[in-house]
Amino acid sequence: CPPPAWPDTVSDVSFQGALVTWEPTGSEAYEYFVSDVNSISGPEIASDITSDAEAAIEGLEPATVYYVFVRGICDGEPGIWSLGTPFTSKGGGVVLCDGTTMQENYCSYQNQVVEWMYVSDDGSPLRIEFQSGFVGNQSLQAWDGPTPSGAAGYTGTGNITGTHFQAASGVMFIRLTTDNGACHAQDWYLPVQWRIGCRNCTDPLVTFA
Repeated sequence: CPPPAWPDTVSDVSFQGALVTWEPTGSEAYEYFVSDVNSISGPEIASDITSDAEAAIEGLEPATVYYVFVRGICDGEPGIWSLGTPFTSKGGGVVLCDGTTMQENYCSYQNQVVEWMYVSDDGSPLRIEFQSGFVGNQSLQAWDGPTPSGAAGYTGTGNITGTHFQAASGVMFIRLTTDNGACHAQDWYLPVQWRIGCRNCTDPLVTFA
């Protein structure tokens, strides 16, 4: 009863879940195990038995590396476990529309892609304000929506302090792509710092003369 071919396919990754699929092997069922350690004896994050060649994983923590293992079950007996397929959950989370903001402080590494997704808890528009950061030749982009589809609504270059972006849909997707220039490699690449909150207030109005 061999395990499915390695690696598994991990898609629909968010800050709290992911969809794992694998090639069917003809087994009557499959067992999967998810851990934040690359070992079947690591802490259990999620596990179950399914007759389908896929599993929806929930209850993940943002910006965390996970490993998923799968094995087949034939004639009621489990086979051997596959190697662990690694994946990283997105950063971000649910933004509470109670007047508070979520804060991010990220120091980038060379040649990497990091993604965040934020969702307002009541559907209110989201507003992000970049409080500091130098991105140089890196690409910092934001989209109004849950995926990076179409042209980015925001692209930050150089010193991004004081810039901002608003997502009317209540969902914001952010992607930081680096090359050889990065915060952990050069001192002048400052960490990217931002705050994000719900844009559910009314602007104060004044009379000026």
